[in-house]
Amino acid sequence: MRFRTEANSVCKDFDAPLPSEVLDCIKSLRINKGPGIDGINNKMIKNLPLHTILTITTIIHKIMTLGHFPTRWKTATVVPILKPGKDPTYTTSYRPISLLPSLSKIAEHLILKRLNNYLKENSVLCPEQFGFREKLSTSHQLIRVVEYVTEGFANKQKTGAVFLDIQKAFDRVWQDGLIHKLIHYNPLLPY
Repeated sequence: MRFRTEANSVCKDFDAPLPSEVLDCIKSLRINKGPGIDGINNKMIKNLPLHTILTITTIIHKIMTLGHFPTRWKTATVVPILKPGKDPTYTTSYRPISLLPSLSKIAEHLILKRLNNYLKENSVLCPEQFGFREKLSTSHQLIRVVEYVTEGFANKQKTGAVFLDIQKAFDRVWQDGLIHKLIHYNPLLPY
């Protein structure tokens, strides 16, 4: 995956990660999580010497400046977990758990932090976007809907709503098209 702000230019606007940020991520890792395809578990990462943490910090910085996320870090080990009370002979009775390498999770966390800051500082997301945003959730949107309905009822107005839930929406997204749109997206242009 390449991180770009516009066509043919790799994003170099992000601040370089600090070793202290990497250390904070490592401290927050839970020991009981399974390792990814690399076999490196969180207990091993928590016991890394400082010079290795500095090397990891440099690797994450290179990911940001070169715009290339290592393929191996995007490769997950998928473990099927049987849903409670379901027939184990049906594949639909299982939910998949994807185990990614912990080092990739650390890199993703630091990149996401910078991306979210960029989106916030440049007012890229519309104010109605609540899902996957810090201190906002879809529950907050439900509260807003209740407030609109209550206010309309109090003012003797009618309130209409349309709700759309697309089954397995992420699986149905044309990812190449989405990436193309993101590359050419300019938040300064009107919709």
